[in-house]
Amino acid sequence: MSSLTTYQFTNIAHKNIVWSVWTNIPSADPLATVYDRMVRSFRFGRNAPANLNEAYGSNFTPMDLEQVAEIEAGLQQADILEWRLDEQPEFGPGTMSLNTTWQAPVKKSSNGGNQFTANCGSSMHDDEGTYASLAVDILMPKNTPVFNAKYGNVTFAGWDIYGYGNLIRIRAQGGKEAFYAHLNGFYSTTKVGSWLSTGNGIGLSGNTGTSQYHLHFHVQWGSGPEDLTGMYGFTPSATNGYPYPVPEDMRDDGTAEQCAKVGY
Repeated sequence: MSSLTTYQFTNIAHKNIVWSVWTNIPSADPLATVYDRMVRSFRFGRNAPANLNEAYGSNFTPMDLEQVAEIEAGLQQADILEWRLDEQPEFGPGTMSLNTTWQAPVKKSSNGGNQFTANCGSSMHDDEGTYASLAVDILMPKNTPVFNAKYGNVTFAGWDIYGYGNLIRIRAQGGKEAFYAHLNGFYSTTKVGSWLSTGNGIGLSGNTGTSQYHLHFHVQWGSGPEDLTGMYGFTPSATNGYPYPVPEDMRDDGTAEQCAKVGY
């Protein structure tokens, strides 16, 4: 793993090849040529294929390492869920956590070296089982820099009519999409279709569409929510005896409360 990208290492038997290495960096990445040269330096054998498709056939689709982790986590979650529903039905369905290839969307340097406080479970995040149940509101002053959580493609950057105000959506490899809402403005490099690296600045926080200065942040895969636990720079806190995240209808008082500290 690295802060710039994920790698795929493949050991195959292919004619006189001892081993080969590929990266899964899109050609649009500014550093793609650098990594391509690095990969070529590790490729042994004159007949080494240029890519996995050449080695395994045109129907082979390389899988992002995070997707592999999701599948493995899903198998574990299935066992946990079966136990929860049998023994402790109040827990409900489990969700999957992000890993450290994702970074918090804010930096501690913007807050005097401290992490920002994040709330969850507000009345606007009460759709249990959907993305909203795992969203966080990161409290911060106006015009605090916001950063891309994982390398991906900008799918939306503009005014949202459903209450998000100024919204940026960035889809990472594997299909997970991060939402950054209520922004005061966008950086000029944040344009639909652009590929942005992890940690790139994307905009400034605000309160567009709301009455409080904060960054609404969540990650979803299709219509399903992603637990932010495991993301680099995300420190969850216990709430009402449950670990983060806690859907509002599982809370005693039904109000938002601090559920994490965010920033790296």
